[in-house]
Amino acid sequence: MKTKFWHKLDYIALLLAVLIGGMLATLSVRRYAGYNAGMLDIGNMSQAIWSATQGRPLEYTHEDGTFSRLAWHIEVLYFLIAPLYALFPDPRTLLILQSGLFALGALPAYRIAKRHFGQRKITLVLMLCYLLYPTALTAVLADFHGDTLAMPLLLFALDAFERRAWRRYAFWIALALLCKVYVAVPVVALGTVIWLKGERQAGLLTVLSGLLWGLLAVLVIGPAFTPSGVYQAQATPFSYFMFYFGRIHELLLPTLLPRLMNAFIVFIAVVWLGYYAPLWLLPACAVAIPALVGVGDVITYHYSMHHYALAVPFMFYAMVIGAARLQQRQKAESRLTRRGRTWWGDTLLTLGIIVILDMGLVNMPLSPRFWLREPDFGFDQWSYGVTSRDVLKNRWLSANVPAAEPLAASGILAPHLINRSTLYLIRYPYGLKMLGQADSYGESRRLLQHPEQLKYLFLTDNLAKVDYVVADALFDYARFLDVERTLVLYGTLYDLPGIVATMQNPDFGLRATRDGLLLFERGLPAAHALSQEVEVFTPEVAPQIEARFGDQVGLVSASVQPLGARRYRLQYEWWPLRPL
Repeated sequence: MKTKFWHKLDYIALLLAVLIGGMLATLSVRRYAGYNAGMLDIGNMSQAIWSATQGRPLEYTHEDGTFSRLAWHIEVLYFLIAPLYALFPDPRTLLILQSGLFALGALPAYRIAKRHFGQRKITLVLMLCYLLYPTALTAVLADFHGDTLAMPLLLFALDAFERRAWRRYAFWIALALLCKVYVAVPVVALGTVIWLKGERQAGLLTVLSGLLWGLLAVLVIGPAFTPSGVYQAQATPFSYFMFYFGRIHELLLPTLLPRLMNAFIVFIAVVWLGYYAPLWLLPACAVAIPALVGVGDVITYHYSMHHYALAVPFMFYAMVIGAARLQQRQKAESRLTRRGRTWWGDTLLTLGIIVILDMGLVNMPLSPRFWLREPDFGFDQWSYGVTSRDVLKNRWLSANVPAAEPLAASGILAPHLINRSTLYLIRYPYGLKMLGQADSYGESRRLLQHPEQLKYLFLTDNLAKVDYVVADALFDYARFLDVERTLVLYGTLYDLPGIVATMQNPDFGLRATRDGLLLFERGLPAAHALSQEVEVFTPEVAPQIEARFGDQVGLVSASVQPLGARRYRLQYEWWPLRPL
């Protein structure tokens, strides 16, 4: 009698993987299309991969000039992605690829679970634990990164390990190592676990491969591609360590509570089953614990960052092994001595915790917050929403900004102008790192209340290196920095210093403008430049104020003039209530 190779639950599993992968791809693309993804990081990655299609080594424009990804994170895998990007040269290609690869990780997850249980229902539940794990989803939705790509590749490696398919295991481990230099850390931890499990040769070779690749990347490849100058010192193991942990003595204790809260979010779902397979949590901890204590130039500890992606495959594997061991233990117990907890119940509880975390923390349709149109959530204009002005930006940039020319651009516009060799930002962030959500609320509040403590590199240092400048005088993007949603990063004045610097530079003229979008060109003849005039005068008698806005400005008059075809001209007259 023939048995069916595909069961209806297998089709359901396949459908769920496709739906979740499609959802992540759609949300990632909408975030980009809504001009809510910045140069850091989708822009840098896209420009680097585009450079590979031009025969250059993953180069992108850093604030100090041209820089290679091989000099820092050493994401060699991007060379393998370059042919696809050459066919579809758009950052959305990378976002769709990342979402699809994550969904493909459901295949080894399903096979691993099925191998241990044979029951399709529990297999489906465990596969969903991978597909819905909060830090996995937030990593996929957080732009594009090499460690997020390595997440499903490590699952394929674990699947090959279980089958003792060593050639395939070596292939997946090698592919994962090429994603980013610090993938070597969980690989070394994985080799240690495999060695302790009795597979001495395979474990030793895994440890050696991780160590050798890490040393080769940091000591040879990094320095070889690091230009002389300010970043030369960073191509050493010590400086790389200092980048992530150099300020641990300053910020660890002040941010201890939010770090503990994020640790709870990262680990709570795996506790129930991982307790029975603690050794398999070693590779996960090798990634997650450094992320939780990292306090260098990049804030790493927030659950929404991509730094926990590499921990997800091992947390999933610990869940499967833990559930299997709990099942075996309960089978060995008699009904009289069996405790109330069951392996089925703990597995469902794990999935339940994951779903609850998703509903409260992850910006996806499973969360009620997604549909409430909260600021910076769901289809809000600062999240996945696409406004009419976003559509206008597409048309205006396409019609006015020349391709391939050296350019400086607003941080949100830059990823839409990415396929060029030189693309500086108008403003490079320091201090707050443009990551208010990953920063401590206390530090964010202090920095915003004392603007002189914010250190920024403005466009004035790079104007001589570009022929065009694209700015957004309205800068319709915001980021909330506190739970009361009162502290806002970005906003209308964000590009103002760069705009002022360009307007004051006699080499540049304003070539085109539309709805706050500005294009400046070097050497533009005065006859072709748009004139800019400001006239300042002081009335002899102060006007009557119709409405006051705080203690800053008052409204003198307002008028609305219909222009036809549902268009209107609004005119306002303002009066400063105190010296500006």
